[in-house]
Amino acid sequence: MRYERKYRVKGVSLQEWEQLILQVPVFFRTAFPVRTIHNIYFDTVDFHYLNQNIDGIQNRSKFRLRWYNKKLHKAKLEQKGKHGFLGFKNMFDMPEPELQDLSALQQRVHQMQVTEEAIFPVYYNRYKRKYFVSTDKKFRVTLDYEQTFESLMGKNQIPERPLYHDDALIIELKYEEEYDREALQIIEYIPTRNAKNSKYVNGMWISQ
Repeated sequence: MRYERKYRVKGVSLQEWEQLILQVPVFFRTAFPVRTIHNIYFDTVDFHYLNQNIDGIQNRSKFRLRWYNKKLHKAKLEQKGKHGFLGFKNMFDMPEPELQDLSALQQRVHQMQVTEEAIFPVYYNRYKRKYFVSTDKKFRVTLDYEQTFESLMGKNQIPERPLYHDDALIIELKYEEEYDREALQIIEYIPTRNAKNSKYVNGMWISQ
């Protein structure tokens, strides 16, 4: 399992945060080109996964379909679990999912039998992400920006232009559990408090 420490920031530019990251003593550098991330989140009829997060349940999970840029043929269904700040992922291949018929997508996920619960697509978001990695490769930082999102409740397909926008930056520091003590030198450089943040919860709250 690895630590995933998130920081939600408003009123500070993307460029200012990039400069801050590059000044950290562990010497971060760009890891990948900027990518656009797409997510479809799944939940139960009584929103079991959403309520787990809202209620602050320490051991919780959620399911989402994720793909990058326009590479839908490489989409993966992910089960993302958390225990406090520690997280893990289980990933399942799902090439060329059908997005023009969300009922068909729901049926396909059901056939994969990744969970005993009946889950269906409830929320879509996309955003851009910048990636940084330390020179020793122990630490990763991601910057998420230009978030757009919309509920899928009552819809047959994902929207081409989601209705809602969030101008906050989401900064996430990721590292393996064994490096938690070393991470302090990075956390000291982040001029904001680590906070609970979920794009799924925030988006569902706004778009309902």
